[in-house]
Amino acid sequence: MERPPSPTPLRQRAQAQVRLAGTDEWIIPTTTRRAEEGDGDESWRVRDDGKEALSTRKRVARVEWAAAVVFGLVAATLRIHRLDEPSAVVFDEVHFGVFSSYYIRREYFFDVHPPLAKLLLAFAAWLAGYDGTFEFENIGDSYVGTGVPYVAMRTLPVIFGTLVPPLVFGTMRASGATAMAAALATVLVLFDNGHVVQTRLIFLDAPLIFFALASVASYIKFSNLREQEFTRPWWTWLCLTGASLGCTISCKMVGLFTFFTIGTFVLPELATILSLRLSLTQSALQPKRFARHFAARGMGLILLPSIIYLACFWVHLAILTETGTGDDFMEIPFQRTLAGNPHLLASDEIRHYDVITMRHRDTKAFLSFGEENPTSNHVFGSVESSGISEWIVEPTRELPATGRGRIVRQHELISLRHRLTNLTLAPLKNSASSFTRFTGLTEEQVARRPNATKFELVMDDAHLGQQWMSKTSQFILIQDETQEVMVVRKHAAVNGVGEGMDVSGTSDLRDDAALFTVDSVSLQPDEAGKTPKPRAAIPLQRLPFLTRFYQLQKLMLEHNAEITDPHPYTSHPSSWPFLLKGISFWTEGRTRAQVYMIGNPIGWWLCAVALASFPCALLVPSPVPLD
Repeated sequence: MERPPSPTPLRQRAQAQVRLAGTDEWIIPTTTRRAEEGDGDESWRVRDDGKEALSTRKRVARVEWAAAVVFGLVAATLRIHRLDEPSAVVFDEVHFGVFSSYYIRREYFFDVHPPLAKLLLAFAAWLAGYDGTFEFENIGDSYVGTGVPYVAMRTLPVIFGTLVPPLVFGTMRASGATAMAAALATVLVLFDNGHVVQTRLIFLDAPLIFFALASVASYIKFSNLREQEFTRPWWTWLCLTGASLGCTISCKMVGLFTFFTIGTFVLPELATILSLRLSLTQSALQPKRFARHFAARGMGLILLPSIIYLACFWVHLAILTETGTGDDFMEIPFQRTLAGNPHLLASDEIRHYDVITMRHRDTKAFLSFGEENPTSNHVFGSVESSGISEWIVEPTRELPATGRGRIVRQHELISLRHRLTNLTLAPLKNSASSFTRFTGLTEEQVARRPNATKFELVMDDAHLGQQWMSKTSQFILIQDETQEVMVVRKHAAVNGVGEGMDVSGTSDLRDDAALFTVDSVSLQPDEAGKTPKPRAAIPLQRLPFLTRFYQLQKLMLEHNAEITDPHPYTSHPSSWPFLLKGISFWTEGRTRAQVYMIGNPIGWWLCAVALASFPCALLVPSPVPLD
């Protein structure tokens, strides 16, 4: 059998080349050069050149680590310097500072952002011994003498901000940039005024930026290991990417854009794996290999971030167990899980002939009727409760003279008589197709339309026969004649009349605008003249975590969608590269001292020029190599 031909000197050279990690430099070992010249024993020189390449790589790595440490020290110096100034509430510390107070007092609050960054700030305050008594009410309120460890609270954003420049340097090197290019990018971030200011104050932005950058850096490291698939380093960087993504979206909803950024790389990689042309033997295994890659990325980039996101909310809800400022945002069953909630302390069973006021859940309007209606003689929603909002609950069945048989229960038919006008609630018309308003009927009209005044009481999450409760029972009223449900909706100002609330009917029994609660109840004596005693406080209710989590996510998305009015400090994105407008975070009137957030002109204008020049560079034809 003939021996295979020995490799040519050119092939030897290609096989022996070693690329320095993270650089564009290639080392040609001495053995290759001397083999081409025809002298020397190669056996010992191969080992010698391998050690030389490894030693060079270690030296490069040590230099890069030293550079990253220097960048980190400079970043820390810029942020720690005079961190105690100003010793007053600055800009959004009004919001994120008081959230720490709520966490420490364990009082429930509502915010449109996920809780991770707020939890970290509260943890820093708790470690510093903060008691949660300061309210952060106004920009400029002094911290002096309040016991607020504001320097310790600002230190947490400083730590995250300090880590960003070294991470930028590492990310650039991992992505293949030269050392000079990586250093330039790092310096631009390091001395950016806007980033320095944002990471010196009690804001959510420092953790958000760090975790977003960590997501990108981890995925670049993961992609660089594509030839080492399913090894321990491969799994490590994949999981680190997922963990960073989970932390990013757990700081702010805007972290979703980081998910989309990573997704733009994941999908093409999966498509490449699926369409890879392999040998006949390997092609049979290709679907299985694709399935493994798909499952690995699903677990690392979807399941793991989801678990972290859920865990943050679990901790959030586990801490906030007391009644607080966020109660009114939540549905009644959620509020019943909070200790000290008024709905637990002042809830009574409702009996027939009791006088009640009914409040709409979403608009907080009271169901009212009378001359105060500015448009017509229709039932309407009023902002305040008064005599026009009082209704008497009347039965549509025979009642016992006394006892618990007089309690109103789930799915019972009732009538509602207005206390001041003595008119009974009914639809304005009895045709289901034209029923849009409610009015009051006299006794003669009720006699002609007996079913028009009957309403079925349907409580949310209640079993058959469950008693109707003030404060805690959410319910809808289904008109028996038309089978439509009563809803309350806001209407815009018309002919000089201000914004108000319309009460109408809809056939959609699941309409969220149909939910009411009984805000107050005046207990009336029974036929024996005995007035029921007020009910004792209801014990805390239990609600599954996922139920509370889902409700909170829904509210967060709804409130984010409702933020459409321009902020007084807003600036259009087209002005950002040119730094046309900054934001004054804090001003001291006497000394005219100011904290003003704006980027570094050198960095931003340089980047603007580079971005504008990049399309032109793509149009320049590449030089054709000469033979």
